[in-house]
Amino acid sequence: MNIKYLGILAIISIPHFYSLSQESTNTASTFIKSTDGNISYSIGQVFYSEQKSNEGKVNQGIQQAYIITALGIESLPNINISVFPNPTTDKIQLKVDKVEGNQLRYELVSNDGKSIAINQINSEEVVIDMKTLPVAVYYLNILDEKNKLKSFKIIKNN
Repeated sequence: MNIKYLGILAIISIPHFYSLSQESTNTASTFIKSTDGNISYSIGQVFYSEQKSNEGKVNQGIQQAYIITALGIESLPNINISVFPNPTTDKIQLKVDKVEGNQLRYELVSNDGKSIAINQINSEEVVIDMKTLPVAVYYLNILDEKNKLKSFKIIKNN
């Protein structure tokens, strides 16, 4: 009688063991291949294991950060850019040095990616009115003719 119960238990348990064999459920991933190189990534790895020794450690199941140099992009100009106050209730001030000779513009973007305002930066200090905007998180992108130079996360409070 015990052998019958063990057999039933084994039959019920086998699918359970196979369902535990995958330790990582990824919410998104992709692989991009071109003549310049390959890129692959995955998002959402929940489980990982860590192996330690006196010489170091290895984390399996976690994406490790690498510095990637993009080819074919010209060097960005050396411009100091600052935004304040942040968080704000009604307006922010954008300070940019070395405006002359650079065709700079700013783009204010909502948290869902919609462009709210795009304007040229013609002076070293620009005031951006946010009084009529709802309380939310916004992104202020500073752009030149070709590239995004800097992006700021702006918090709008009451």
